[in-house]
Amino acid sequence: LTEDPATGSDSAILAAYMHRRADDQPQRLHITQGVEMGRPSTIETDMVLTPDGQQKHAVIAGQCVAMMEGKLLI
Repeated sequence: LTEDPATGSDSAILAAYMHRRADDQPQRLHITQGVEMGRPSTIETDMVLTPDGQQKHAVIAGQCVAMMEGKLLI
């Protein structure tokens, strides 16, 4: 495979990184992924900030198709 399908958890990490490293500190990312493998996905990630501008949490949105399901027994 030359490209991964959409990964929401990676999107949150990327949004947090970009918010901390970019000069204009973007709060919203639009990510397109999975096009070459025939599973195009668009993910929107918003950084939610505290009143003083610190990162509070990320909100990830988009449409998905469940590809698998699993259970972990402890």
